[in-house]
Amino acid sequence: MRRISFLMLRMSTEMVACIAMEAISILENIHSKGFIHGDVKPENFLLGPPGSSDEKKLFLVDFGLGTSYLHQLYKVSESFPYKWIDEKWEKGYHVTAMATAGNRWAIVMSTGAGFYDQVVELDFMYPSEGIHERWDAGYMITSTAATCEQVAFVLSKHKRSTDMSQETLRTSEFSITHVEVKFPLPLINWEKDLYITSLCYGPIST
Repeated sequence: MRRISFLMLRMSTEMVACIAMEAISILENIHSKGFIHGDVKPENFLLGPPGSSDEKKLFLVDFGLGTSYLHQLYKVSESFPYKWIDEKWEKGYHVTAMATAGNRWAIVMSTGAGFYDQVVELDFMYPSEGIHERWDAGYMITSTAATCEQVAFVLSKHKRSTDMSQETLRTSEFSITHVEVKFPLPLINWEKDLYITSLCYGPIST
């Protein structure tokens, strides 16, 4: 296989345009099947081996960041839209992202997110007891967001069995020291090292 990023230095403008069109066609095909590559860049496009029947065929490789979101919905609300979330759970959607602005909530829900069960911990302060109970039951925090009055944690159970652990940090000042100690970078082994999965700004209890 030959990397496009190196070969492009010797390609004509017409050839580069043809490769670009083929790359778009590949991505459209992937998206039509409900997948997102997640890391599209020249280094991940390869041409087939010289002299083979695939010599002029373009390939997209490295799906390590790929996912299979089939459909997404979003909701913007003046209050946390738990009823809407509950209705979408029944239709196979799961919360995949949350954000806030002032007292407004924005929720994104997706199908094919890799979860088979999901719960929400919504409170006026950090819901320590509820989170630890969910951890003991096999849930993992997959999304967080907060306003000045409320904080929401979404905890999910993954379809694939996982041997994972989580920690949370509440602080009035972002601690880079804690991050460097608890979440070592660069990440070497996801199975052994802790890494940041979610951040939010909101009320804390000491």
